[in-house]
Amino acid sequence: MEAITLNVEVRQTSGGESGKRLRAEGLVPAVVYGKGSDAKIVTLREAEVKKKVYGKSLSQLFRFESAEASFNGQLALVKEIQVEPIKSLMLHVDFLAISEDQKITVPVAVKLTGESPTVKGGEGLLNFSAHEILVSCIPSKIPSEVVADISSLMLGDSIHAADLILPEGVTLKSDAKLSLVSVIAKREEAEAAPAAVAAAAPAAGAAPAAAKAPEKGKK
Repeated sequence: MEAITLNVEVRQTSGGESGKRLRAEGLVPAVVYGKGSDAKIVTLREAEVKKKVYGKSLSQLFRFESAEASFNGQLALVKEIQVEPIKSLMLHVDFLAISEDQKITVPVAVKLTGESPTVKGGEGLLNFSAHEILVSCIPSKIPSEVVADISSLMLGDSIHAADLILPEGVTLKSDAKLSLVSVIAKREEAEAAPAAVAAAAPAAGAAPAAAKAPEKGKK
């Protein structure tokens, strides 16, 4: 996966008032954590955060550009983004600094490809139950997605995490038995409709449905 470049500036102050002042200037306060090193307090341009960071996968790599030589070129992953929900203001970002040769565990999206003959024929429904898996690899090997081919899935068939073909150097960290997608039976509406009508119809001489207390276990 290609890293996205972010311009960051190391800062010395922190705290609520400092954060408000920075945000008023169009900056977003952030913290970069790393194993064996002190956390660094930095700022980013809000416009850049919205364009390059917000909405990206947690497996997306970022590479810092900074005037501080020791920080320039640092690889990182986003751990958390705090957003003000009403005005969609970027409040704070937490980054995790990582090494080029350090194996990390990240979530990767699962993409479906192909078409199930059963679903195409209208005899079944596709149940997509897990949209991502956890994998372990060095940063340069992180795949943007993993493909699950459903073109041979028939009624009752499933694809599990262990069935996926992962790129070289990438190992599965999710439960191998994790069900990702399956083809389930399609409930016939024609059979369900008469039963629903019978359940809804009041008995002769009964009070109108609106005045009748609902029975336990029925909608």
